[in-house]
Amino acid sequence: MEYVCLTPTLSEDPIKPSIFHVAGQLRIKAGEGLFDTATWRTRIADLDAIITYGGQATGFLDSGTFRGTVEARYEMSFPDIPGLQVTQLGTGTLELTGATLAGTIRDLKQID
Repeated sequence: MEYVCLTPTLSEDPIKPSIFHVAGQLRIKAGEGLFDTATWRTRIADLDAIITYGGQATGFLDSGTFRGTVEARYEMSFPDIPGLQVTQLGTGTLELTGATLAGTIRDLKQID
């Protein structure tokens, strides 16, 4: 899962922040291992699942720190149980510094 920004540089203006988007889909087969964020452990999937995800991160560079917000949505469906869908929504603040920020800037330059 990778958030992508369409501009080649990070904004330093909180009024006009950089915007990153992510969207995709995962297919999990019964018997595969996956990380359970509720228990913070790896679990084995009991049945097939399809996870569709999307999100947006918005922020700006402030004295070497990227500050912003993030929103995410996950929709899980299960082919063996038609009609069952689980939706998770999340929001939060984002602060990137050091090596994480350097990697983000490097990735932006590769897109350009």
